Amino acid sequence: MNIGAKIKMRREELGMSVQQLSDMIGMTRQNVYNLENHDHIHTKTLESLCKALNIDLFWFFSEGKEDYLNIKEQSKKQKLNERINDIESMIRILQRELLELKEIKKRL
Repeated sequence: MNIGAKIKMRREELGMSVQQLSDMIGMTRQNVYNLENHDHIHTKTLESLCKALNIDLFWFFSEGKEDYLNIKEQSKKQKLNERINDIESMIRILQRELLELKEIKKRL
């Protein structure tokens, strides 16, 4: 499925009219029709479409819904792992600070 067909499919899934989408991305209805019927789309337009259709860029280039969901799930897992690593790092810092404060308290 080409990008234009995916745009149309997602717009219809959301129950959105061509006019509504055109208003959201600042284009004419004719431009939206052209987007839906062609495969050449500028990067800025793709960014606007992602916001309007509540999708990320991966969606346009995935083969199917399952492929897209797998990519999205991997992205979520990666972000979660990064957050866990950040929290673990903060815990280690706080533990060191606590030890330092205990040492200071002993000396008082």
